[in-house]
Formats: sequence, structure tokens, C-alpha cells
Amino acid sequence: MPADRLLFGLELTDRQMAVGDVVTHPEYGEGTLRGGWEGHLQVDFPSGAVSFSDHDDVCLIESPRPHHWQLVSRAEVDANLAEFQKRRRDALTHVRTLFATNFLGADRLFNQASPEHLTFKEYEEEKIRFVQRWMEENLPSQGTKPRPLPDEEQALAIATVGCHVQLSARAGSGKTETVANRAVFLQRHCDIAPAEMLLLAFNRDAAREMAERLKSKLCGASLPHVMTFHALAYALVPGAKTLLVNAADGSDQSLNEEFQQVLLDAMQHPQFETARPAPDVGTLPSGLDSIIRGDSTSTVTRCWPFAVA
Repeated sequence: MPADRLLFGLELTDRQMAVGDVVTHPEYGEGTLRGGWEGHLQVDFPSGAVSFSDHDDVCLIESPRPHHWQLVSRAEVDANLAEFQKRRRDALTHVRTLFATNFLGADRLFNQASPEHLTFKEYEEEKIRFVQRWMEENLPSQGTKPRPLPDEEQALAIATVGCHVQLSARAGSGKTETVANRAVFLQRHCDIAPAEMLLLAFNRDAAREMAERLKSKLCGASLPHVMTFHALAYALVPGAKTLLVNAADGSDQSLNEEFQQVLLDAMQHPQFETARPAPDVGTLPSGLDSIIRGDSTSTVTRCWPFAVA
């Protein structure tokens, strides 16, 4: 901060100052902000009103409490700033260690610690940089050309592991690549087993493309489950492929006529809408591997307990 702008510590914060805010001074005590303009403040203290300007060798800094401010000397500001910067460096070192050793638990530990020297925005920016560096160091190159790295929004989508993420962008903007990179990052850096991940696509071409991208990035390691929504439905219901479609080999995927008639009869039943419960997800097999292999013993009735007499 320039020497002739000491009062303008206000420029270093996003907090807005308003008339009525509390201002504390080491000599005058606690007062109330009466007003101010560029480079000047007027504060009502118990001893009377006092005006401050940039020439008074004081710096205005925000207090931890909302609507509270402090006027302190430049020497005190410099000492506090040095201590703040040291603690900030320590906080950044701790965060980077968390990202390297316990990425999945980093958000929870950061929120529990509530560090005063690192904002959540700064924490998130550091996380984005970590993911970008990890991708640069760990993804194989594409022949003689380096593999394109995720931008900040894509890196944030990859790094967000504690909640749902929705990617919304135009065609060709890198959504599939981001999803593939997210799966690779979870598997290789976060130690998520491939059998614990499921990537679904709307058609077989998209599923095949996703699997090929994962194969090129994982360098021989096991792949997560990649399939279409239809394939997952067939895997959930044993024997569904021969029951629901005319040809189990995929040559004719139209619905079996007899099954279509069963559906139509069920939908016309007067109790269909009122008696139909939600699918009992709790009865589904817990392991994706067993579903995909067809080892599940679940039945149609067990997964969807509605039957027409």
C-alpha cells in the first residue's frame, strides 16, 4: 500500500463499509462511522467526533466481526501482514499436502478447520491448479503432441468430489473428455476402484468412444464400467435381453410383441397409477460387478413389486 494511501486498507477487501459501522481506534476506543469520502473518514467516539485522512499514518482494516473495522498504525499493519503471510503460506502447504495424500477428504477437513488465512475461493483455485498439474504430469501424450489439458471450469468439474456435478456446454466443447479425465483422476489419484465407477451413455457409439478414451489414458489398467442405459437395465434384470427384445445378439432390438402386450395390459389396469410403488432400490444388488456379470438373483418382481392379477 502506498505511503500516501494508508487509510485505504479498504481497497484490500470486498467488504462494503456503511454509515453506522463500528470503528475501533487504539487511542479513542470504539466509535461509530458518521461518514466519509475518498481518503477521509469521520467517526463519532465517546470523546467526540474525529476526522482521519491518508496523512494520519493509520490504516483501516476489517475486523473479523461483521460491520466492525479497526484503525491501526502502519507499523502494526506491517507486523500483522508479515505474520498473516507466514500463516497463509503454512495454510497453502497444508492444503497442497491434503490434495496429494487425501484428496477425497480435503473439502471436509478444510471446512472443519475454517482457516482464517485462506478463503474458500482461494482454496478452490488451488485445487483447480492441482488437478491441472496432475493431468499434465500423469496423462500420456498423444503421439508427438501433448494431450490437451483441462481449462479451469473443466478442472473444477474433475476436482469436485463431494457433490453432484452437471456439465452443460455446446457440442465439441470437451464434456466427454472431462468425464473421462474425472474417472481417470478418481481411479489413479484417489484410489477409487474401477469396479466402483459406472459411466453411462445414451447409445453404443458414445459408450464405445468413452471406453476408448479411458483405455488410452489408463495405460493397461482395468477400466470402469462403461455401458448404455439399456445395457444397465438388461444387467439389472436377469434374462431381460431374451425376454424384452426379438434377438439377443443385438440384430433386432425391437421389443418383443408379447412383452409389449404385457406392458399395455398393465398400463390399462385401473390400479396401475395408484398401486404402483416406487422401485425398491434397496433390494438391488449392492455390487455393480455382480450385476454386470449376471450373477444377481434379483427378479423383476423383487426390483419392481407390481403385478397385475
